[in-house]
Amino acid sequence: MEKNELEYLAVVEIESEGDIPEGMIIWNVSAQIYAVVETPLSKLPKIFKTFENWYSQSGYR
Repeated sequence: MEKNELEYLAVVEIESEGDIPEGMIIWNVSAQIYAVVETPLSKLPKIFKTFENWYSQSGYR
């Protein structure tokens, strides 16, 4: 990633691979520490700014 860029995914948990909506893909995510934010799309820009401020001071990388 370039400096000042944020990578994000919009995800939904499924019960089984048969539950996947058409047009979506399955991606198995390994156990790690993740920031999980539930928000409507209309608030996404504000969430990004809040996360950017927190992340720069969090000690995570």
